[in-house]
Amino acid sequence: MRVHPPATAPVSVAAAALLVLVAAVETRSGDSPGSPPDTGSIAGRVRYVGRAPEPVYVFESGAAQAVLALDRNRGLASAAVYLHASPAPPEAAGDVVITQRNWWFTPPVVAVRAGQRVTFTSEDPSNHNVRSTQGVPANRFSAYTGAGQPYAHQFRVNADYAPAVITCDIHAWMMAWVYVFDHPHFALTGAAGEFSIPHVPPGAHRVSIRHGPGGLARDVNVTVSAGRETRVEVTFDTPDLHLPVR
Repeated sequence: MRVHPPATAPVSVAAAALLVLVAAVETRSGDSPGSPPDTGSIAGRVRYVGRAPEPVYVFESGAAQAVLALDRNRGLASAAVYLHASPAPPEAAGDVVITQRNWWFTPPVVAVRAGQRVTFTSEDPSNHNVRSTQGVPANRFSAYTGAGQPYAHQFRVNADYAPAVITCDIHAWMMAWVYVFDHPHFALTGAAGEFSIPHVPPGAHRVSIRHGPGGLARDVNVTVSAGRETRVEVTFDTPDLHLPVR
């Protein structure tokens, strides 16, 4: 099943500049909560203000799932926000679980450290499998995940932090995105589209914002100062959508 982005009306050059907006980045004085005095932090919000794409029809349940999770202020949940930083030793972390529930991956987006286990489970009364075919060889697999048969995988970092895309061969509309990092400087946006990345070394950084389900992508250059919080506000609109083929 192929999902297409909604048609859009022509816009002027000036309007397009507003529609594809990255808000100005500003720094706030004062210690950043949770950051030692020799580091800063990056925090902000990701929004989507365009036309919502058509929901994905779930054949087995007869229901539909929204492609973008938006709050009333158009805050966008489940966007990965990360830096391009030097590798750092991994920290102890528990499993992240992606459940196949109502013939949908829940949550559809996760972010983990390299080597951290992602466990796939199923609550549906039907057969499922999970498959990953892209990126480094260690991230390619296909496993049966029927009820009571979980599968765990330890992912490695793909080039330029591209996510491992997870599909189900039996249910073509099912997709999930696993973002994997070899450093701790990343976050997923919450229900209101907000995020925070603490303990960021001072200096120039490239902040990447990626939303797999909507194919949304933006990069922002910022400068972080010790003891300060750098704010990043990113707004996507309809022309930014690049919906995946399901």
